[in-house]
Amino acid sequence: MLVVVNRRMLEIAVLKTLGLKAYRVTLLFLVEALLMGVIGSIVGTGVGVVLSYLVRGVGEEAFALTLEWRLYPAAMVSGLFLGVIMTTLFGFMPTLIAGQVRPAIVLRPNDAEMPPAGLVQTLLVLAAMIAVLGLLVSSIVEDALSFGPEVMLAGGGGLIGLFAGAILVNRRGSVLSVPRRRLLPGLQSAVARILWGYGALAIGAAIASVIVLVLSAVWRPFGIGNDQPASSVVGALRRGEPGWALTWLALTLGVAWLIRRYAQRAARALALTTSGLTVGGVIGAVSGIALESLLGQTSLWRTLTPFSTGVVLVEGALAVLAAVYIGYWLLVWLVSRMPSAFMTGVASLLLIALVTGGAVASTLASSGLGATSAGITGFIGLIVWGKRRREGHPTITGRGEQVAWRKAHDRDPVRHLSALLLGTAVITASAWLARLFAWPIATVTGSVAGATFLGWWVLLQRNYRADARLVLRELAGRRARVALTLLGLSVGVAGLSLVTLTAGAVSHILEIQLGETVEGNLLIADRTASHGPEVAAILDASEGVLEYSQVTTYRGVLVALNGEDVRSFWRRDGGSESDEEFDFETSRGIPLGLIERETLDDMPSYKMVDGRPLMPGDEGQHRIMLRESFVTDRLGIKAGDSLQFLFENGLGQADDVLLQFRVVGIVSRQSEQTGLEEMGNLSVLPPGVLPDTVKPQGTATIALVDESDPRYMDQVMVALARVPGVITFELDALTQLAQSLLEQLNAIPTLVAWLALVAGTAIIANTVALAVQERRRQIAVMKAIGLKGWRALAMLLVENGLIGLLAGLIGGGVGLVVTVVVVLATPSPEDVRRVIEFGTLGWLMLLSIGVAVGAAMLSAWGAMREKPLHVLRYE
Repeated sequence: MLVVVNRRMLEIAVLKTLGLKAYRVTLLFLVEALLMGVIGSIVGTGVGVVLSYLVRGVGEEAFALTLEWRLYPAAMVSGLFLGVIMTTLFGFMPTLIAGQVRPAIVLRPNDAEMPPAGLVQTLLVLAAMIAVLGLLVSSIVEDALSFGPEVMLAGGGGLIGLFAGAILVNRRGSVLSVPRRRLLPGLQSAVARILWGYGALAIGAAIASVIVLVLSAVWRPFGIGNDQPASSVVGALRRGEPGWALTWLALTLGVAWLIRRYAQRAARALALTTSGLTVGGVIGAVSGIALESLLGQTSLWRTLTPFSTGVVLVEGALAVLAAVYIGYWLLVWLVSRMPSAFMTGVASLLLIALVTGGAVASTLASSGLGATSAGITGFIGLIVWGKRRREGHPTITGRGEQVAWRKAHDRDPVRHLSALLLGTAVITASAWLARLFAWPIATVTGSVAGATFLGWWVLLQRNYRADARLVLRELAGRRARVALTLLGLSVGVAGLSLVTLTAGAVSHILEIQLGETVEGNLLIADRTASHGPEVAAILDASEGVLEYSQVTTYRGVLVALNGEDVRSFWRRDGGSESDEEFDFETSRGIPLGLIERETLDDMPSYKMVDGRPLMPGDEGQHRIMLRESFVTDRLGIKAGDSLQFLFENGLGQADDVLLQFRVVGIVSRQSEQTGLEEMGNLSVLPPGVLPDTVKPQGTATIALVDESDPRYMDQVMVALARVPGVITFELDALTQLAQSLLEQLNAIPTLVAWLALVAGTAIIANTVALAVQERRRQIAVMKAIGLKGWRALAMLLVENGLIGLLAGLIGGGVGLVVTVVVVLATPSPEDVRRVIEFGTLGWLMLLSIGVAVGAAMLSAWGAMREKPLHVLRYE
């Protein structure tokens, strides 16, 4: 709607000149927004119905079930209603701006600027949006969560104060100004200094908290340390970690000092936003406490509680978005302060990224395609270069003319085009040759691309410094809009990277756990625990079986640790009756799985966090080796502790058995080598320690079969199939099945991520269209004094390519961190490089750049071809 209003400002001014009132203009555009919402919601509902039908096919293929599909009119009407409401809500602000257009624009249409909507009107619209969205969310959440009205008022006050500060920042009046000390030292009042310092410290504390949270999450997966630190300064103080709290304080002061030193121009924004957030939050909290004391026991207060829950959730979402937006705003501000060499370097990097991605893609698709691309590009570059060489030197009579000709020759765009084409051909040829001669493509192509990047950077810096300064100036003047664009695109890239990286990491973890670190490639399960000797005889007689090991699984209840009841120990260590992991009302202790190995001669190589592994000589000894888990962490079990287990037999069987074991060692949860105990995170007992009265739960055998000939595996599985009650699993087949199922399940979130990326593309297209509309006069003036249309278009493409690059870096980084935290909490740090597909991150960054550049091209292509006379005809 902002683009529509901006393009029709002259029309609005003419209508208001003829007597049309502001409220009627607002109603006119509001009806237009409503119609757009209706049409878009109808189309979206239809697309949703089609996608639901496709998702049914995915579910049937993934779970091998027949799913019934039919239309749900209630859901369709609900989606249509939500679409219309959301479009109307978010389109209401541009309609208010349309009503503020002044009739004087008719006199000078080229100087027209979009007017602000007004502070009071904006805050009222914001409050109405929060109320309506909160009502919708509360109807969806129902009784799942509950927040009181006092929380709603506190959050609403803080949020409105934050937005009020942001609106005042964008006003041109001197609400609060902290000028540079060297320019106007007398105007720096004490109040302004205090507010400015508070803003710097608040931003520093927020950034330091995020850094501490991320470091805490990746501390163990990245192998920084074995003990995960607290995720906040409050948690660090509660856990008695003063060093971690001092780290947070040092980060806070360091960021605040950097802001104080280098961000003096942003002092007004920092002071107003942080002060507005604080003052609004305090006023809201005080109002909520006062109302609770007055109406806390009334029916009105109880009626407001469900509504306040939805409002609080909406406020939280808006607060997170506001925090992210402020971070993006600061990032754009920092980028806009860079020298022109930075922008030319970014332009060279964008070219290198797009060219290298295309070269590698064409070469991987087909060596012939890569060679053809290199040949065609190089041939065109040579033709262009040769054409310029054939023109020869003009007739030059003096040194001054020689210098002038040389400068003009150096700035010849055709010469630059030939350099770009030849560099592209060289990069493509390097990728093709690397694949042809079985060289590492990344190393060879990366080296050639790096050298080409330096050459292009020098070329652009020598001839296009002014263009780079104009791009940086535009970024500085449109920080708010660029930050919103960056936010929209990075969300789509983050969703897509999270889905793809998670799927790839899980697949690689399955391959590692079931294919590399386990002792074999064939798993044989016997739930009756009575066919162990028969299975061993078959494996001994089968051809191709290299080795095997058998274990018997048991279930024991840990009842005492060093003679103390674990139930009281568990509660005393921080557990509560409401959130206990185990039901101690029906169980005497903590149930754990245990295995008894047939022999200790073939133990895997473990990474121990305490003590030693079981070894030959421990047979028949009451010793146990535990694997690190939340139980060992919670109870603080270490080597040398005494554990008492109760082995419960069923009714009518032998009496229960109570045995005591000494812990010899604890295996790290990040151990690269795992035995059969990893299949269930079990503890290991040496052979010959459990009496015959203890009934096993089953027997498991892991065999390593020679895979050089498929007949070996087939013969073993056929022979084992004759044993009743024995089930065999080929671990490679299990891995492939799990990967196939994972790919099917990832179809839905991948589709959602692509839709988010499409939404980000639409945001960029609208932003570019609005920027071009606002810069028509500037572009026309530059074209009138000789600037070519392609250079103006190139500046827009580089500007939005930088946005795509930043969005790719941020979105890919978010996906990487979340994948490491969620998926890689247990593997060793050495496995991070093995399970993360860093090549996928590179392709996602290229996709982000391509989306941004493509959307800018579609929006600006027509405007760049407009003649300057059409724009400057009123001058």
